[in-house]
Formats: sequence, structure tokens, C-alpha cells
Amino acid sequence: MQLEFKDYTQKPCKGSAAIEFIPKKNKRIDLERTFAVLMDCSEISIEAQMPRMLLLKCNSCTVSFFGSGKVLVRNAKNDKQAKTAIKTLLKCIAKV
Repeated sequence: MQLEFKDYTQKPCKGSAAIEFIPKKNKRIDLERTFAVLMDCSEISIEAQMPRMLLLKCNSCTVSFFGSGKVLVRNAKNDKQAKTAIKTLLKCIAKV
């Protein structure tokens, strides 16, 4: 499944200082396959694998990638850094 940045809506997270990127259409992501692909991506490090989420480090940000396709970016200094993190993630998982 090909995901692109234009397929997401950006909004601030209500519960923290994070930025949420929500898919415009319902998605179901195979996190097992995504994990395997991300193992070969030098731009992202995998911090933890959970049944419904992958916890990643990308562009100095902490990124939570959910099976629903939702992406939560924390520790971004600004909007541009958060967008760069999600674009990097989407580029790396384009093979899934």
C-alpha cells in the first residue's frame, strides 16, 4: 500500500506537544511487513515494536506509527521538522 504525504491531514495533538498526521481515508497497515522494511532503512531507527504501533526515531523526532496509518510526531522543533520526519517514513515504507 502506497502512502503519500498528500494522503494525510495534519493537526496538533490534544494530549501532548506532538503533531498528528491522520490519513484522509481509512487505512490498515501491516506492521509486521512495515517493520521488516524499516529494518533496511538507514534514516530511521526502530525503538520498539508493539502489536498496534511501531515506535521510531527519525530526523531527531520520536515517531509513533500506528496500524491505522496514523502518525504521531514528538520532539519536533517546528512544523517543518515534523513534516520531514513523516515524509522520510513514508519514503522508507513505500516498498510495503
